[in-house]
Amino acid sequence: MEHMLKEHPNWQGRAVLIQIANPPRGKGINLEKVQPISERMAYYSIAECVVVTAVRDGMNLTPYEYIVCREGVSGAEPGSELSGPKKSMPVVSEFIGCSPFLSGAIRVNPWNIESTAEAMNEAISLAEPEKELRHEKHYRYVRTHDVAFWVVALDPRFKKLYVDDIVSAYCKAKNRAILLDYDGTLMPQNSIIKTPSAQVLSLLNRLSSDPQKSSFHGEWKRKGQLKQVVSFLQEAGTCCRAWLLFVRYVICRPYQDLANLICR
Repeated sequence: MEHMLKEHPNWQGRAVLIQIANPPRGKGINLEKVQPISERMAYYSIAECVVVTAVRDGMNLTPYEYIVCREGVSGAEPGSELSGPKKSMPVVSEFIGCSPFLSGAIRVNPWNIESTAEAMNEAISLAEPEKELRHEKHYRYVRTHDVAFWVVALDPRFKKLYVDDIVSAYCKAKNRAILLDYDGTLMPQNSIIKTPSAQVLSLLNRLSSDPQKSSFHGEWKRKGQLKQVVSFLQEAGTCCRAWLLFVRYVICRPYQDLANLICR
């Protein structure tokens, strides 16, 4: 950014840089604790350009999140930033996985300060119609290449599971292992309320009352979440059948051997 402002002084006093430094994934740090997703989305929504300069990364989703946020919000107040022309301009490192798929993005080697600075200048100086055209192309790609698309693309043999097939297999099975995650399964991923609903707890109770051997295996990021579920099952008198054998506190202990637990 400093180099860009020196080479292109016309942006001095006009261009603003907001830097979001994500913690290393290998450290086990939850990004949500560092910066809430709502705050990041707010920055993406108003940014004319996003620069992703990771030097070693896999499928970095930041450019995709930025593009979706720049699509705006349906029903936004007329004249606001979110209701205007939909435009975005990503500058992405050539070392991240999504780089080849965003053909309208400007790809850079982040180790090269000069080229990265020039890419930033090009991104914010691009004509408005060109920004809109590239955004439309990128947004169409992100919208159509969802999880279902990639599952089939990576494994053509993949077959969609249907409810009737699942129920039939469940009824025939002698031993069952039910894998549950808390955030995103028992509870919505970004829900403010962290207590499972009465409907969810009732469903767990019904499953645990099955005379067949049904093991529940789950991952809870906070001890309080597990206590809420166990407490309900104990009150219902079915905790012994629930078989909450496979519990992992993310920061406390490693996974146990799942195969051994299922076969017991």
